[in-house]
Amino acid sequence: MTTNKALNDAVDNIHRELIEDDNYRALLSAVCNEQAVEGSLFNDDTLAAMKIRDHAKKNGYALVGHEKMAAIRKALKVVIRRYGMSRKQRREQPIGCEP
Repeated sequence: MTTNKALNDAVDNIHRELIEDDNYRALLSAVCNEQAVEGSLFNDDTLAAMKIRDHAKKNGYALVGHEKMAAIRKALKVVIRRYGMSRKQRREQPIGCEP
């Protein structure tokens, strides 16, 4: 079993490696379902987590590469919150989606 901090830190490292990828960034940019690539924030989060896990497997991040999708998705939300860029944080800014 991995600790949350270790998983969060590993996902953070991978996130920073993937953030330059336009497709990955698009999955994280929406603040409401209407803006989501797949029409659902949950689906976009899941696809982003899949990209993270695939990258982990290809690049030797064993901790993340063998983790369950739900755990990676949760860790990704923690990571994005660290940078003040969670969907909720951005939605509460003056430009966002209607509640």
